Amino acid sequence: MLYSRPSDRVGAPSARGARLGGCRLKTELIHAANPEATPRAVDVLRAGGLVAFPTDTVYGLAAMPWNTQAVERLYEAKERPSERAIPLLLSDAEHLPRVAIIPPLCRESVDKLVDRFWPGALTLVLLKTDAVPEAVSHGTTVAVRVPALSLARALIRAAGGVLAVTSANISGQPSPVTAEEVASQLGGRIDLIVNGGACPGGVPSTIVDCTASPPTLLRRGAIAPAELAAVVGAIHTMRQGFTLWFTGLSGAGKTTIAKRIEEEMRARGLRVERLDGDIVRQGLTRDLGFSKEDRDKNIERVTFVAKLLTRNNVGVLCAFISPYRARRALSRQEIGEFIEVYVECPLEECARRDVKGMYAKAFAGEIPNFTGVSDPYEPPENPEIVCHTAEETPEQSAAKIIAYLEQHGYIPAQA
Repeated sequence: MLYSRPSDRVGAPSARGARLGGCRLKTELIHAANPEATPRAVDVLRAGGLVAFPTDTVYGLAAMPWNTQAVERLYEAKERPSERAIPLLLSDAEHLPRVAIIPPLCRESVDKLVDRFWPGALTLVLLKTDAVPEAVSHGTTVAVRVPALSLARALIRAAGGVLAVTSANISGQPSPVTAEEVASQLGGRIDLIVNGGACPGGVPSTIVDCTASPPTLLRRGAIAPAELAAVVGAIHTMRQGFTLWFTGLSGAGKTTIAKRIEEEMRARGLRVERLDGDIVRQGLTRDLGFSKEDRDKNIERVTFVAKLLTRNNVGVLCAFISPYRARRALSRQEIGEFIEVYVECPLEECARRDVKGMYAKAFAGEIPNFTGVSDPYEPPENPEIVCHTAEETPEQSAAKIIAYLEQHGYIPAQA
C-alpha cells in the first residue's frame, strides 16, 4: 500500500466510500514539474498501483497491463463493467507490433492513419497479440493509441512503452480534464495523481475499427469523420442517433432554432424527435418545481429519454435552459453522442423579447429561482456550437447547426 506525505495527500476518500481490497487508500499528489514525478509514477505502477495523469484528451488512469491484479484494481476503482476492455496507450508507434496485429487488407489504411494522426486523438481497434492479457481485453481485439502530450508519452515510455489506460473517472461520470476533478472522483481509490494542469483537448479520442476494410467509425471524438475520409478514402460510419442539446437563458431562442432543425430534418426524411422544456413539464416532469434539486431531476429524466432515442438511431433535439454545467456534463456522459449548442443571448435582450412578462416579475421578486435573475446560469465552457441569437436570425443559426451535422457525419450532406 502506498502512503503519501501529509502535505501531499488528496483529501478524504470519495463520497462513495472507496474501499479497495478492504483498505482505504491515501492518494498521493505530485506536480508534473517535479523532477521526481515520472520516476515516482513508474515506481507506483511497477508496484501494482494506479496512477492518473493528463493526456492530450482527458486525464487517464493507468495500470501495468501485464499485471492482472493491477488491471483488476483499475476496474474496481472506476466501477467499470468487466465486459468493457481497457485501451492501451503507447509511447511510440514502434510498440504497436507488441500488442496488435494488422490484418493484411487493412495495412494500407492503418499505415496512413498512423502517419497522419499519431501521436494524437485517434484510437485504433486491431486484432490483439497473445501478449495482451485477458484482463485487459476479453475478446480478440485491442484498442490502441499514441497520445500527443509529451508528458504522457514520457511517462509511458519510462514505464516500458505500453500502459493500460482509461479515463480517470467513475464509470458513467464526466471525464476529468484537471487533477482536481480526478481527485474529486477517485481520491482515496487510487495511489497517485500526476498534476499536469488542464488537458489541452478535453474531448475524447475518435475510435476507428481497423479489423476489416473499409475502416468503421465506432465513436466520434476529436477527429472528425471528414478528416479520416480525407486520409483513407472510404470509411464506414455506423448509422447512429445523436442528441443536440440546446442550452441558454429563457427567451434566448432555443425552441425556435430547434423547431427549424426539426423541420429541416423531417423534410430530408430523417428520424427526429424534439423534447422541449415547456412540453416536457406538462407530462414527464409535471411533479417537479424549479429548485436546483428539481431542475436536476427534470434534466435527469429528459436525459434518460434522449439516451433511449439516440441509441435507437433517432436525432434528438433537447431545448432546455439546463443551467448547471455539472448536470449537463452528466447528460453528455450518459447519452454519448451529445452535441452541446449554446444559444447565447444577453439577459437584457431575453427580457426585451419576453411577451409573458416573466422577467419583469422575476426582477420585481415575484418569481423565485428564476434563471439569470435570482438563480445562476452557468454557460458552457466548450460547446460544440455557439449561436449568438442577438446577432443571427433563427435561419442562420439553424444553417450553422445543419452544416455541423453534415460535416461531422451525423446526417447526409445534400448535393
